[in-house]
Amino acid sequence: MIKMILLLKRRPDLSVAEFQSYYEKHHAWLGRKYFQGIACRYIRRYTSPPPGTPDAVPDFDVITEVWFEDEAAYAKSRERLSAPGAMDEIVADEKRLFGGERLRLIVHEEHESPMSCDD
Repeated sequence: MIKMILLLKRRPDLSVAEFQSYYEKHHAWLGRKYFQGIACRYIRRYTSPPPGTPDAVPDFDVITEVWFEDEAAYAKSRERLSAPGAMDEIVADEKRLFGGERLRLIVHEEHESPMSCDD
């Protein structure tokens, strides 16, 4: 399994609620548009301050995760994103959401060990 993780920071002029609403109603649609039929999972994990620190500001506002079955599927996603107009559409929408100074991309191969919460 190949996973792409994006750590993203919202534009400072957007409230958390505005950011999350726009991401779910508009930007996530682009993820579905370009990853449909290629990715196994597409998840957004919105961050919040740690308990007891309501004034703390997280380094990132969302952790976006996209899973691919294998390297071939990941390569196909890169190919789809390089189609004419694809990145222009994505970058234009990203400018509505993200501050630009805080973006990290991590791609890794995932291995999972079975675990149980029981003793």
